[in-house]
Amino acid sequence: MDKKFFECKVCGDIHQGKNGPNPCPTCGSKDSQNEIKGYTILKKFSECKVCQDFHWGEKAPNPCPTCMTKDSYVEITKEDLPEKLGM
Repeated sequence: MDKKFFECKVCGDIHQGKNGPNPCPTCGSKDSQNEIKGYTILKKFSECKVCQDFHWGEKAPNPCPTCMTKDSYVEITKEDLPEKLGM
């Protein structure tokens, strides 16, 4: 099964799956999903080496908004993520 990406025309939320959700789980709009061709998820988890603050995004903040340390974030791998999140 190939997974596709869908974007809600109303709220812009992105969903991944075989089909777009109906209604949108974020805003509740019906029949609002458009398939996105060639979409790649650029977001990743990062952790501050100093205060263990977590960040989810395309780019980690600099400086860390919690401890204000510059250049303190490291990317968390998919394999390490459950342990870091206490799962």
